[in-house]
Amino acid sequence: MTDPGQIIDEIHTASIADELANRLRVGVRLLSENQIQLADFFRLLHELALATGEETFTLSSRPMVAGTAEFVFSSAAHCATIGEAMHAIARAYNILHGDAYNVVKSTAGGITYAIDDERFPYTVPRDAFVCLSLECTLIVLHCALCHFAGEDLSPRLKQVFTGRSPGQTWANQALAFWSTPIRYRARRYGLSYDLSVAGLPLVRHRDSVRPQVAIHSRVISLIEARGAPDGPPPTIGQEVVLALRDGLQSQEEVAARLGVSVATLRRRLEEEATSFRGLRCQVLDERGRQMLVEGGEIGAVAEALGYSDARSFARAFRHWNGVTPATWVKMSRAAPAGRDRT
Repeated sequence: MTDPGQIIDEIHTASIADELANRLRVGVRLLSENQIQLADFFRLLHELALATGEETFTLSSRPMVAGTAEFVFSSAAHCATIGEAMHAIARAYNILHGDAYNVVKSTAGGITYAIDDERFPYTVPRDAFVCLSLECTLIVLHCALCHFAGEDLSPRLKQVFTGRSPGQTWANQALAFWSTPIRYRARRYGLSYDLSVAGLPLVRHRDSVRPQVAIHSRVISLIEARGAPDGPPPTIGQEVVLALRDGLQSQEEVAARLGVSVATLRRRLEEEATSFRGLRCQVLDERGRQMLVEGGEIGAVAEALGYSDARSFARAFRHWNGVTPATWVKMSRAAPAGRDRT
């Protein structure tokens, strides 16, 4: 099985839009051939957004700069109920994209978030890849609502809508995520929930955990939780990474969440040839790169990540990535504004 990390490593050195498009196509092809799992595909998309500073992955003629999703989900996080959050997300995306592509409708039987992309300014044909992209968008939206509700809303999900044909099996892992009835050949992509979801209060999460990071973690954890019943359970290292992404800081906090002692946690990580410090550095690097590409000053990023000064953070960043933070930012923004698609 192909390691998606190999694709991601190459992304960091990309300097032109064509290179990004090529790597994205490679990831899609591997997903369609079941050579990588859906969770790894989402990890790849996350890294692409960090590396390029463009969150539509060059598929829109109206690109979204890095930090757009953070803005959208942060505005929703201040709502009182899930229904209000759904409206806030739709409204924010419509403003950013310049048209009413997102709509939320309530009926006596439920509440539906729908995406109408018929007039959306794609830079590519509305083909199977666009279909996959929108199906992935529905997964992110569902996981965002689960994050805000503080529970898995899947039991309250009544139907999923896709433009895909029933017999179309190309890269259908995004549909395999759902255990809910799917309506094919729908005019809009969407999620229809039981009306009770609209009134659910939002859970207030740790202020130190940014919504986009927490939602990405939720996406990965829910996808992996829906894996094949006979598949291997998550490793202790994977569970530690998820805990760190959720904002836990110390070994004591993580060990308590996993229900083991600190000594047992250390021993099990050693058995997997890793360490708590190494995994914590991995998560700090991930957060640091995201904050930098969103325009954060090096000193502010260093402080947010708990470093004593910018020099200490820069030294650690260079050890992780082989370049200084300033050089990495220049590389990530080197892709030209013009997008030539075929």
